[in-house]
Amino acid sequence: VVMCCALAMCGANAVVSAQQTSLAIGGARVEDVALWDGEFSRWNFGGSPLLEVGRTMGIYAEHNSVSLLRFNLQGVQADSITGARLLVYKPRSFTQLQPVSIEVSEVSTRGRSWTQGAGFGEVVPTGATWDAIDGKQTWPGAPGASLIGMDQHIPALDAQTARDDEGHWVAFNLPPALVARWIANPESNTGLRLALAPGREARWGDHVHLYSSEHFSGKGPRLELTGAGL
Repeated sequence: VVMCCALAMCGANAVVSAQQTSLAIGGARVEDVALWDGEFSRWNFGGSPLLEVGRTMGIYAEHNSVSLLRFNLQGVQADSITGARLLVYKPRSFTQLQPVSIEVSEVSTRGRSWTQGAGFGEVVPTGATWDAIDGKQTWPGAPGASLIGMDQHIPALDAQTARDDEGHWVAFNLPPALVARWIANPESNTGLRLALAPGREARWGDHVHLYSSEHFSGKGPRLELTGAGL
């Protein structure tokens, strides 16, 4: 009989089957924040109900945005991880004019850790921004955690399309070995970065809203795991 750990009070729910255990992690175990460039590059959005990815028009200029996520796996135990998925909910939004391809990559912080912060589009003492990893120190590579090989590991872990015609969950496949490493060594968990997938030049309408862990709907980011001994 496979035993599952009781993590429901921390935002995790376990379901046992005859063959394996599945675990869904979300809620209070999620840190997430959107990063905006331009005049918003020093603003923190850690308290916002929305994450953002893509390019959108402002009053005077276009703005680019990416989002960071991290799941707290402290206390999670597993004999093995055989599957892992990141799920984010994308509502229908007037700022998204066509299907948008989003990629997820592992953040690289070079020994430093980004912080979510509690800002709602404002300058706060701590909290990741486009310019700073924690509100103070600059990103190791480039603003927006955008330098490949320095701020983010390559290749990207997965890419999926966010449809523009309806609200829906977008599911990204993550390497089971990555999550197993996070569980065995929590300090190695530097989080994930969501951004426009490369392949064509970004254009007006390539902008996606996603519900953050602060959203009132409860449809914040989730990490779904399958394996033995969860």
